Amino acid sequence: QVNQANDEGTPPLWIACEEGHSKVVKMLLAVDGIQVNQANNKEATPLWMACQNGHSKVVKMLLAVDNIQVNQANNEEVTPLYMACQNGHLKVVTLLAAADGIQVNQADNDGWTPFMSAVSNSHTALVVLLLQRGIVRNNINEWFHIDNSSVAGRIALYKYAVLIPQQHQPLLDFHLCLLNTQNALVPTSPLK
Repeated sequence: QVNQANDEGTPPLWIACEEGHSKVVKMLLAVDGIQVNQANNKEATPLWMACQNGHSKVVKMLLAVDNIQVNQANNEEVTPLYMACQNGHLKVVTLLAAADGIQVNQADNDGWTPFMSAVSNSHTALVVLLLQRGIVRNNINEWFHIDNSSVAGRIALYKYAVLIPQQHQPLLDFHLCLLNTQNALVPTSPLK
């Protein structure tokens, strides 16, 4: 009965992971027959919930389980890594980025990757982490999905891109263009 779900399809391990109850998660993981990848009705797994809520201790315990499916997405194809990036959970992203088999560029139903989500939500530390580890595709199209990020986020990313301009020239060029547009730079001489 350890995997018995409630009316919403939610099993006990999922609830413990959602709430970050690491002692309960540890006890449940020790039970024979526990289904660590058992999703609820929206196809979100216990790992997905722990990642969404930033419970790094629980994520670490789940990643230690042999058959954990680190890329198992919900019904909108949103992965645990995407949720951690969207919500700015640096410790969780660091753990997931080091996990065997992690697919860092797995997109959701709208074509958004975890990296795009981190940029769009101005989680600069996550963006820098992903870029520094070289685990993000250097795809010019991804840079153009950042138009929703805050000015402060764009400035921070611009500063990072200045540090390594050869590697991140598309980001540097794009942010410079955005900053100029955002600040409404006016030419000092009349246009001819």
